[in-house]
Amino acid sequence: MTARNLAVQVLLQVFYESAYANLALEKALKYCSLAPRDRGLVTELVNGTIRMKKHLDWVLDLFLATKRRQLERRVYVILILSLYQLLFLERVPAYAVINEAVEMARSEGKGASGLVNGLLRNVERSRDQITYPDPSRDIVSYLAVFYSHPEWMVSRWIDRYGYEDTRKLLAFNNQSPPLTVRVNRLKTNASELAARLDAEGVKARAGKISDTSLLLESLPTPLSELQAYSEGLFYIQGESTMLIPLCLAPRPDSLVYDFCCGVGGKTTHLAELMGDRGKIVAFDLYRHKLELLEQNCRRLGISIVESRQGDLFDLIPELTEADAVLLDAPCSGLGVLRSRADLRWRKKEEDIALMSELQSRMLEQAARTVRPGGKLLYSTCSLEPEENQEVVRELRDRHP
Repeated sequence: MTARNLAVQVLLQVFYESAYANLALEKALKYCSLAPRDRGLVTELVNGTIRMKKHLDWVLDLFLATKRRQLERRVYVILILSLYQLLFLERVPAYAVINEAVEMARSEGKGASGLVNGLLRNVERSRDQITYPDPSRDIVSYLAVFYSHPEWMVSRWIDRYGYEDTRKLLAFNNQSPPLTVRVNRLKTNASELAARLDAEGVKARAGKISDTSLLLESLPTPLSELQAYSEGLFYIQGESTMLIPLCLAPRPDSLVYDFCCGVGGKTTHLAELMGDRGKIVAFDLYRHKLELLEQNCRRLGISIVESRQGDLFDLIPELTEADAVLLDAPCSGLGVLRSRADLRWRKKEEDIALMSELQSRMLEQAARTVRPGGKLLYSTCSLEPEENQEVVRELRDRHP
């Protein structure tokens, strides 16, 4: 199976079976036999096509003689996947994109392959004449289509940030995120890890958090197959999430609560900062996430984490007061659209108010578990004030 065929399979699952892009992609790559370079191409094609879907649909409608909804599902996916390559991947020759698209469409009948061939060749000939909504008449529609975001997001951000900063934010969200790892300082340091990775063919350089992160520039094999990974020398993590444990800065031998811990990226970082001394109680609703947390702790050589399943609202009364508490609250996720390609199409504006109400209740509960003089850190991966500053302000208003 080619990289493009696999990408089509994943996109069909995301668009028509409500699959999460990251999970569908991870599963597809796990069981495929593609070379590392082709695996990277699948990831780029899937995430890029999902990310730019609104833009691609606009262009498709310009060149399509029929209604988009009348296309067979697989033909539609082949078309927008191919349009993404023609419009956004300059290193891929147009003839190669069109030829493979036609081959993939043959299974849908001669009419389908003819449609795909004709439309894509027309786009390639006329790409300089493609027009978008007129920004002088409707700036929101222009930005939403050109940068492929829901109009309600664009409208909110223009009201808050103005045109130019919103445009920069939208452009940033459409970049492929870098691949970064957190150095497990219980076992190594940044320079030693970089040397180990280099010996396994992985080029790495210092990240923005120089003693904590490395940015990987080449990857000849999946990270989980590296010896350095199996030895627990690093954890795959985005740099922004590394900042949260660094802000909480728990001391060795202290008691820490990590609410909504998930699979343990921040939990294990907290343990590293404590030198694996003290105690961290990590809470989550879902057992499967806690099982992954426990696996990560074993791989990283961490022994001070106790996992506990349950609802935050039920657990609080039985807890003693902790020295440091982290509430990484569930949120709309509008700050991580760069790394979560499909998130922009899953969220609705009304989700923000629902999240804000839940976050406020959770923070009220978490605050009850902090000892006098202790630390409470509230974090989200959202940009929206209703989920951040306003939640904190309400807590302080209730507890001056």
